[in-house]
Amino acid sequence: MGAGPAAAVTPTQSTIDGKHPSDMGCRADQKVIYHTLIMNGSTAVGYVDLMASTYCHAVWAHIHGTHVVSNQTWVPQGHVHRNSDGKNSPTCFGAEGTQDCYTTMLWDKGVTSYAYGAIDPNGCCGAFYDARTPNY
Repeated sequence: MGAGPAAAVTPTQSTIDGKHPSDMGCRADQKVIYHTLIMNGSTAVGYVDLMASTYCHAVWAHIHGTHVVSNQTWVPQGHVHRNSDGKNSPTCFGAEGTQDCYTTMLWDKGVTSYAYGAIDPNGCCGAFYDARTPNY
């Protein structure tokens, strides 16, 4: 039997949507489903991971940039999208001095979802770099 959440809440759409994986114990069996590079030409400036918990029937996104956020440049940001109803998680943004952001979860039982991630140089380079994972 796989690891279950530490929280005493039964995973349902209403108990999962919008919650943080660590708050619900869903990181206990987390897996990276897809790992997609965010590219600037032939150079990776970050990646977006579609994360999932089988026990919680949930997905979320992890976005990582290759630069530390400084003066709000190179900010990793993103969301997870549920295809069946078009719902997105709230967008996460990397904080000053970090390189990562994690979204809240979306219920994913019996539907498909994908993760979207972007790196925003905020005027540094005249571009905005983004990518999305395949559907899962």
